Amino acid sequence: MTHSMDFSGKRVVVTGAASGIGRATAALIRDLGGSVLALDLLPVDLDGVRAVRVDLADRASIAAAVATIGPEPVAALCNIAGVPSGCGLAGSEIAAINYLGTRQLTEALLPLLGRGAGIVCVSSGAARFWADRLEQVAPLVALADYDAARAWLRDNTPAQEPYGFAKQALNQWAFRAAPALLRQHGVRINLVAPGLVDTQMPRQSLNGTFEQLVTGFTRYAERVGQPVDLAWPVAFLASSAAAFVNGQLLDVDGGMGVIAAQDAALG
Repeated sequence: MTHSMDFSGKRVVVTGAASGIGRATAALIRDLGGSVLALDLLPVDLDGVRAVRVDLADRASIAAAVATIGPEPVAALCNIAGVPSGCGLAGSEIAAINYLGTRQLTEALLPLLGRGAGIVCVSSGAARFWADRLEQVAPLVALADYDAARAWLRDNTPAQEPYGFAKQALNQWAFRAAPALLRQHGVRINLVAPGLVDTQMPRQSLNGTFEQLVTGFTRYAERVGQPVDLAWPVAFLASSAAAFVNGQLLDVDGGMGVIAAQDAALG
């Protein structure tokens, strides 16, 4: 196998491509030679990519997007789309977009993802302690049926921080899926957990407290992240350069997490 971040001649699906990390990743993979299928509910204003509309809260929309993508092989899938808590949607809708819709799209595209393909899911620092909630999240992750999972979310999504809950479910699902995806399909799946990144999402969801959060974050990290800081790790994990990397969660937070943990341990 050739290890390379050259995407020439390869089709790559990137969700959330209208803005932020998704847009930066779509542009980067395009510049690395990839044929990018840029999925989003909003219009994608990016030269050199093929825009495909998708609503990750709607199973029919996901199926239509997969049909539009067509039968040709896909070399990588970058699941970046998401909506934050406090965006005005019901908690179950937030969880459906951030977890269930992402899972549905991934499973629908699996027949197109040939051996050696890479899946990358963007998680969140909000899901940092996902392993502490295994019992709460496991019943959702165990549901393979879309309608059953939707019903579970309507009844059980926590009112506070549905975004973090959904990302915890995404982590658990990806880790559980990783061995079978590799053994049965030759497909890798990894996750990236951003720290604080200066995009529209945190600015909208933090209700005017973004700058306060920046102050706290930069106690431990040199600066706040920019979308391109995440685009490169995502592209790496999606590429054949990461052919021996599977089932991993990569923190991309400027070192904030480990430095904060050290400070806490040392008092």
